[in-house]
Amino acid sequence: MKTTIQTYDPQCKSRCGVICHIEDGKLVKIRKDPGHPNTTSLCPKGLASPELVYHPERLQYPMKRTQPKTNPDPGWERITWEEALDTIAQKLLWIRQTHGAEAVVFGKGSSGGGPANDFKEWVYRLGLAFGSPNYDHGTIHICSWHKSQGSRHTYGVSMPKPDFENTNCILLWGHNPAASWKKHLEDVNAARKRGARIIIIDPRRNETWKQGDLWLPVRPGTDTALALAMLNVVINEKLYDRDFVRNWTNSPFLVRTDNGRFIRQNEIGPASQNNPYLVWDESADDLLGYDPQKRIYLKEGTPALSGEHRLKLTNGKTVICRPAFGYLKELVNQFPPEKSAQITWMDADRIREAARLFYTSKPSCYYAYNGVEQHTSAMQNNRAICTFFALSGNFDRPGGNVIFPKPKTNKVDGKKEFKLDKLPLGKENRPLGPTNVQARDLYRAILEEKPYPVKALVSFSGNSLTANGDSKRGRSAFEKLEFFALAELFETPAAKMADILLPATTAWEAFFLKPTFEGTESTCCHLQLMPQVIQPLYEARPDISIIFELAEKLGLSDKFWNGDIEAAFNYQLAPSGLTVEDLRKNPVGISLPLPVTYEKYKEIDGVGVKGFSTP
Repeated sequence: MKTTIQTYDPQCKSRCGVICHIEDGKLVKIRKDPGHPNTTSLCPKGLASPELVYHPERLQYPMKRTQPKTNPDPGWERITWEEALDTIAQKLLWIRQTHGAEAVVFGKGSSGGGPANDFKEWVYRLGLAFGSPNYDHGTIHICSWHKSQGSRHTYGVSMPKPDFENTNCILLWGHNPAASWKKHLEDVNAARKRGARIIIIDPRRNETWKQGDLWLPVRPGTDTALALAMLNVVINEKLYDRDFVRNWTNSPFLVRTDNGRFIRQNEIGPASQNNPYLVWDESADDLLGYDPQKRIYLKEGTPALSGEHRLKLTNGKTVICRPAFGYLKELVNQFPPEKSAQITWMDADRIREAARLFYTSKPSCYYAYNGVEQHTSAMQNNRAICTFFALSGNFDRPGGNVIFPKPKTNKVDGKKEFKLDKLPLGKENRPLGPTNVQARDLYRAILEEKPYPVKALVSFSGNSLTANGDSKRGRSAFEKLEFFALAELFETPAAKMADILLPATTAWEAFFLKPTFEGTESTCCHLQLMPQVIQPLYEARPDISIIFELAEKLGLSDKFWNGDIEAAFNYQLAPSGLTVEDLRKNPVGISLPLPVTYEKYKEIDGVGVKGFSTP
């Protein structure tokens, strides 16, 4: 019997719409779904899914270790699911009672390091409900974290989506969609046919290179120097959006030269409501206040972006203050294109051409990806790129990078429900992030018990030993770890260190709820239920089922809808007005008619202007 099932591929970030072909209950092939809003040609990973499903080396049943972790042979012994889950629960509860819940780390492999990424928030919820602040998301610290957090610390949100459909210029920085995101490639090609200009920044002539109008072969690891040189061009040639910079950034805020801090009203006189930041008003030749709560200037004026001003403090001391924009200009003036060309191994005129093209071809949008992330300067790379984009004024404007509306849903990761006292590992040294546990901090907590001991790890996919650096130290940590339970597809190097090894299903034997898709206006408003395409092979179980069953064993059933996954999905969907049954009746998913608005930072909320909610 032959059937087809419309669904999506959850194995990576792009989540392409697909049609699965089933013959006699067996998955035989996967092809793109032309009727899906996120349709595109499939990558080799998606096309090869049947090979993964029926791979002969897949784990088939739960097993427990019988040999020491120093022994290369774990001595696996087959056990039942009941024994496996009971053992895990008993160990975790004992460790919590003895060492505290923070001694247990819950984790999951990153998007490409496991069967899927769409059950991540349920792992997070399990850990928080148990009482642990520690969540290990594989290699996320070198994949997407800096892109998202560099943006969040600049704009107040993760990088908004590029509006490929309405743009005149696209900048792809460290992003090769021909190899990593086929939907983006199709959108870029469509924009190019429409007349949009394409700038590609990548050390090599990648597969997307032939689509570009201008290629900048940046030396690996020097992206910040390139971004500063491009900022040098647009600032000194006054190509930036002066109105946006004056009114919607902190560029005019006066900075004390003696301590590098923004000066506020209470430092020069009587405190006033919300203690405004101070700027210099060019039109009045006087100080002007900015209310940080209402996010507005206290009166009309022309905020200055340059100049020096001597202000007398309440203690009688006089300090010199300059607009923040002056500090940015001072920094970028240290990186003229000629100097950056030497650092980046590029031509100075090409740097100028790229900066001018992006700023004069408005509206313009950009996408930066892993090419600028896997380096020691990744955060500052992204901050510099974000600043270059921000000064163009294209934020949340048609054809720029837009915050597209998403369906309203309930968060289920537990971050607001479960308030914990302990800081996650790594937070004591890096309070701004990452928010997830990195391998080096995990290894330190196991081996040195700093800042506190970690005794157990429960992970759903992920191969920390090969995905992170210093695998020798990692192996020592896993050997010392008191208890390690892992749900996996294969016996990976990390799996060989487990005490309990559980057989997880592939994505095609599991089920997921996707409340929004990455990408464009048409995909962000789309919701879809992924059904089990085929029944689980062997004794394998979907990760989300394991999570809910383990929650019951840990006494957390009331936090997991008493084991009813469909009820949990319905709770998640409730604000959207949809139910699981609605999505089940519409296998390709449902796109909600959500109106797109622009320049949302100008909107008025209950306090004042929305502005930008930077940390």
